[in-house]
Amino acid sequence: MAATSSQSSSAPRAQASSQPALPRRTSTTSQTSQTSQQQPNHRPSASTNATPQATLYFHLRGSEPSTPRLIAPAEANKRPAPSSPATRSLDWNALLPTGDEFRASLKAASAALEPHIKSFEELLSSINDEHRRLTAVKRSLRLTKGKQAKDQEKAQDALKDIEKLMTTENKMLRDLEDLYNKYPGDNKLRTFLDKRRRTVLKHGEVYTVVKSQLDKSTAGLFKTDSKIALVTKRIGQLDAEKAEVMKEKIGINTAAKRLMFMSRFMEPGWQARLAMVEEALGEEVMRSAF
Repeated sequence: MAATSSQSSSAPRAQASSQPALPRRTSTTSQTSQTSQQQPNHRPSASTNATPQATLYFHLRGSEPSTPRLIAPAEANKRPAPSSPATRSLDWNALLPTGDEFRASLKAASAALEPHIKSFEELLSSINDEHRRLTAVKRSLRLTKGKQAKDQEKAQDALKDIEKLMTTENKMLRDLEDLYNKYPGDNKLRTFLDKRRRTVLKHGEVYTVVKSQLDKSTAGLFKTDSKIALVTKRIGQLDAEKAEVMKEKIGINTAAKRLMFMSRFMEPGWQARLAMVEEALGEEVMRSAF
């Protein structure tokens, strides 16, 4: 009979150990509720008052309860303490990247552009110097050409005059010779004939000098025209070279200005400058630009 009693007592114990902890918590809570209802004038103790603030879970393992674990109520997280960092306004700009690596790359790019910028400036200065010098030479050649053209015109007019005069003198000389042939003993006629012959010879010498001057003026004018053509061609080449250099210089200067702008923009406080630009341009422009 003792064995029967032992078996009957062990069976309920086994059943109790197999039941979950939740029914026991419910039972305990209901008992507490009943006790509170039975004693309306009873003031709860500190331990009783702590029951709504924290719930105790028991995890039964076999016949022994596990270590109780206190769970904080949800109301404790709704309102932070006055000393909590969440009550202070965060410096969101401090969370943005500083751009140190980007500034370093901008500095390196600017340093790489400097020798090229200097080279283009020196090349452009050299082209401008040669262009100014050749322009002055061309202007001087044009003045020389104008003078030579006038000399040529004068020589041509003088040559025409001397040719006309020589034609008249030669005709007169032939007439005098014919007359002298008719009167060979006339000394006065002979003297006049000799004088006209000397005049014709002098006019011939003048013709030679004027013709030489005309040829010289013509040759000089041709040479000057050739020089002007060469200078003009070189000036055209310089203009083409200058256009190419200016195109490259404008491109590299634009890149340098952009690097400088980005470098200044990425200095400390760039967030404020970005806000200022956005305020000036508008959100739509900033969105389309970036």
